[in-house]
Amino acid sequence: MRINLSFLQTYPHESRFGLSPDNIMSHYHDYIKANGQVSVTTLHFFNEKGLNTGNEYWNVLEEVIRFYCRFKRINPQLTTLDIGGGMPFRSSLNDNIDLSLLVRQLISTIQNICLEEGVQEPDIITEFGKYTVAEATATIFKINEKKQGDRLDWAIIDGSFITHLPDTWAIHQEYPVFPINNLKQNYKPYVLGGLTCDSADYYPNTIDRGYVMLPDTDNEQYITFLHTGAYQEALSGFGGINHCLIPSPKHIIIDRDDHEDLQYTVFSEKQTSHHLLKILGYQK
Repeated sequence: MRINLSFLQTYPHESRFGLSPDNIMSHYHDYIKANGQVSVTTLHFFNEKGLNTGNEYWNVLEEVIRFYCRFKRINPQLTTLDIGGGMPFRSSLNDNIDLSLLVRQLISTIQNICLEEGVQEPDIITEFGKYTVAEATATIFKINEKKQGDRLDWAIIDGSFITHLPDTWAIHQEYPVFPINNLKQNYKPYVLGGLTCDSADYYPNTIDRGYVMLPDTDNEQYITFLHTGAYQEALSGFGGINHCLIPSPKHIIIDRDDHEDLQYTVFSEKQTSHHLLKILGYQK
């Protein structure tokens, strides 16, 4: 049986996750300790801020580990600590987080507190899903320049951020963005816009707005968003009716064969208007 524990320092009673330490203890004593059919082997810790280098995460983690030690003293079956997710991925070229140092700090923090408490350190489970898969995918758009005002020009993608990269507007996620061709041209700032009339369909979709530096050219231009492998496809809905009927793009899998040569496989062709009409029920 797994018990979920959520620590929120600022608002400790307003999280929808898990149980408080006191509730965990009372549940254990009232319903589990004398029950021969279940036992508690895993303590799950969830932090809404994610894993980071700030003091808040490490202060909360210390509270969790000390509670783990306290709980294990009365429940020897406890062997595992699930520290949840939150490992950052590289969302910008300016990210200089030393992930190996972060992991070493995580492990040493757990070991040192358990040694101090005289408790065997736990097996550790992580849920670093975004970190694991983000860098496995890139998203490519063709863009067309649209002059709109005097300050910045727009570059309109052949898609929609709300459909194809929903985290850009939902949580204001940033990604590394690069031009694919015309690399020797002069560069200038652009704001990227989607095809829909939705006011949130643009990038960068952040408080300070910002811009993307791209080649200043009249030639056909393609750009790529890197590290888009986490959640975007699952949220946008492959093959379905996407925001404002924007079709799903062509999906290509790039892999290496036994000779280390690149192999390209078409997973799915671009969604067509016929597919959309069929899903809506207008065509058989």
